[in-house]
Formats: sequence, structure tokens, C-alpha cells
Amino acid sequence: MKSGSGEVVNLPIASPLEDVLSDYQTSGLSLGAHPLQFIRKRLSQLGIVAAVTACTRAEGSRVVVVGVVLSRQRPATAKGIIFLTLEDETGTMNAVVPKAVWQHCDAQDRRTPVLMIEGRIQRRGEVVHLLAEQLAAWDESDTDGPSLVGLPRMSRDFC
Repeated sequence: MKSGSGEVVNLPIASPLEDVLSDYQTSGLSLGAHPLQFIRKRLSQLGIVAAVTACTRAEGSRVVVVGVVLSRQRPATAKGIIFLTLEDETGTMNAVVPKAVWQHCDAQDRRTPVLMIEGRIQRRGEVVHLLAEQLAAWDESDTDGPSLVGLPRMSRDFC
């Protein structure tokens, strides 16, 4: 690329993750990769499972998932229960968060774009959801690998 003075300027090439984060910042989605695929290796090392794997686990199984929050809902008729939908590179996971768990979570963490939820699988026929026992913002402070810092909050919140 040439500058206004005619000299050639070498611009750094964006990494695939930087491309995806830029897509999310400008349009709220990416036609390329999902942001979590860039940290899946780290998540797997920590015992954190993908949504598709969590959905195959038996009733009552304890799992930890991390996902981009698509929606937060607190219907007036649900007695303070929060319903979350998380998305990773394999699909979506619905989580039911009891009022006490939600209130115990730091207010800043409740609004983060990427959440980590630990809980137990509940099955009702074909419907699978995660009954949350703990939730927190995904913390990347102890990693030197790919980072999702810069991923904007895009969830639709009804609470």
C-alpha cells in the first residue's frame, strides 16, 4: 500500500482471530470462524467441554462450558430464574441459572460477552439444558495463547 507521499507502507497482516474479532466488532457476527475455536485447545486442557459434547452427557453429569452469550432472559413468571443461551463453535447450550446463583455472581461478570458455567445436565425428552451451579466471566489473564479480548457484548438481554 502506498502512503499519501508515495512511499510504500507495509501493513501487518491480521491473524485469523483478529479478522474474526474485527468482524464481530463491526457486524456482530463472522462468516468465518467462531471466536471460541481459537481457544478450544486451552478450554479442553482445562476440562471445559464443547456444547455438542455437553448435550450428549447423561442426566446429572457435571460439566463446565464456555460460550458467547446470545441471550439473557428473566421472565416475570420465573421467580428470578435466568435463562441463558451460550454459543460456541459446535452449537448452542441453554442454561438455567437459579436466582441465588445469579445474585452470587459478580455484577460485572453477569454482563460479560463470554461466560463460563459449571453445572449439571438436565434432560426432559429431547430437551437438554445445564442447571448452573456457578458462573463467571471467562478469565484469560493466566494464558499467553489466543485471547478473546475485544469481543464485543452482542447478547439480547431481557432482564
